[in-house]
Amino acid sequence: MTADEKLKLTVRSLRTVLLLCALAPAAPARAQPTIAPRVAGLYVGQERVVEGKVLSAQREGNTVRLRFGTGPNDFVATLSIGLLSDFPENPDEAYVGKTVRVAGSIKSFRGVPEIGLRDASNIEVVNPRTTSERSEPAPAPAAAIAVGTASAPDSPRSELEALRAQVEALTRRVEVLERKRATDGNKAE
Repeated sequence: MTADEKLKLTVRSLRTVLLLCALAPAAPARAQPTIAPRVAGLYVGQERVVEGKVLSAQREGNTVRLRFGTGPNDFVATLSIGLLSDFPENPDEAYVGKTVRVAGSIKSFRGVPEIGLRDASNIEVVNPRTTSERSEPAPAPAAAIAVGTASAPDSPRSELEALRAQVEALTRRVEVLERKRATDGNKAE
């Protein structure tokens, strides 16, 4: 299979996924409180929303590790920066010192609890004032709501609008890749 055929297959697959996401009914959301980074290790293997302050960040190539503690075994959110990712331009600087919510499956890597992120919709910066005033479970990032692992959105309409926005963003990314492929193909000729 040539590189061009692989790219066409990938684009077709992305379009199919986008269509299925747009047409699929949303999964029922379950309320789930956030957990503190210091207890994340108790939830290894489970989908959770971790909320805490990012104390430091380390970048190694296309990987950024956001550290929520100063100890070697404190919770880490690992961002995989890829071609299609929509993280801030410098995520290693953008999140440090801020309180964030991270949604995903908690894994243990060399004894360190972590959530791996490939998309910015699984992390959000939290307004600290809102966090301290809240008495109910905090809503999770939009991606967690879409898979039914966090608090329900305000209404089904707002959930549908959020899904539409995600589909539109993915569609724009596919269009950019198609244009890039077309210009790269013209350069090769």
